[in-house]
Amino acid sequence: MIAIAEGYIYPREARAVRDLLRKRSQLVRTRTTQILSIQNLLARNLAIQASGNLIKRWQEDDIETLALLPEQKLALKSNLALMHLPGRTHHARGSNPARQPPTPPLG
Repeated sequence: MIAIAEGYIYPREARAVRDLLRKRSQLVRTRTTQILSIQNLLARNLAIQASGNLIKRWQEDDIETLALLPEQKLALKSNLALMHLPGRTHHARGSNPARQPPTPPLG
């Protein structure tokens, strides 16, 4: 006979909090995936290393300043759109006075 580990059933009152924490974790993973995708595209095509904190402050206009193909700019804009989903309260879009545009490549 195979022994099966005992499961835990959350009390009804705690289930909503558990579900909310799971959703938050999912959103954090999604945002991290988008940041890593942007960093990889910049490193491959422009040899630029942009920090995650810098990328979090980017807007679509910042991408236009980069020396990339239109298709690559579209890919970056798509990543940004997923990062800046409506309803996010961590950073209000465009409200950070310390926002810096990306450093354009030399040459």
